[in-house]
This record gives sequence, structure tokens and C-alpha cells, in this order.
Amino acid sequence: MTMTQDDILALVRSGAGRLTAAVDDHEFQQEMARSEVRLARKGIQLLRTDIGQYLIGQAVESILVAHRALETVLPEDTTEIRKLQTQAHNGRSFIQWLDEAIQRGLDMEQLLQEEQQP
Repeated sequence: MTMTQDDILALVRSGAGRLTAAVDDHEFQQEMARSEVRLARKGIQLLRTDIGQYLIGQAVESILVAHRALETVLPEDTTEIRKLQTQAHNGRSFIQWLDEAIQRGLDMEQLLQEEQQP
């Protein structure tokens, strides 16, 4: 099955991943970069909202609670240790994914601006 640019854009917009490097078409790559810029701006806007602050706070709290519990869990309680490690990992991952999306978009914005300069 051959995918069209519209199919690929739909996948990327649905969060299926970054395909920019795999495509030679310059115009398509620019559209992908602009999509990443828009995503970054939405991420920044989210962080400025009450819900964004709440979600970041919950992620940080999840990490802290897991770390505190890891200090007192019995070493032989491997099930609880794995549960707490997963809890901390999930909180860190959420923050990291948001940070990466914002940073990638800001980087793309800078590249697009540099391309527009004579």
C-alpha cells in the first residue's frame, strides 16, 4: 500500500510519529516543520493554563511519592519496587514528552525563520 502525503500528514497529526526525515519533498518537510511549531505553541499554551499546571504538578507529585516510597520498601518486595519505578517513570515520561515536543517545535521555528532570511 502506497501512502500519500495526506495519509502521512494524518498519521503525524494523530501522533503516530515524526516522518520528516524520511521524505524528500521540501514543501512537505516544511509543512511537517510548521506542524511541529504549532504543536509546540499549543504545548506552551497548555503549560500556561490551570489544567496544564495541574498535570505537571500531578506528574511531579507522582515522581516524588514513588521516590519516597522506594526509600522504605522492602528490598525483597520486587513487585512493589517495579510498581513504584513505573510510577516514577510515567511521571518523568509525561514531562519529558511535553518538553521534547515544545523544544522540537521551537527548533523547527528557528530553522524555518533561518530559511526565510536572504
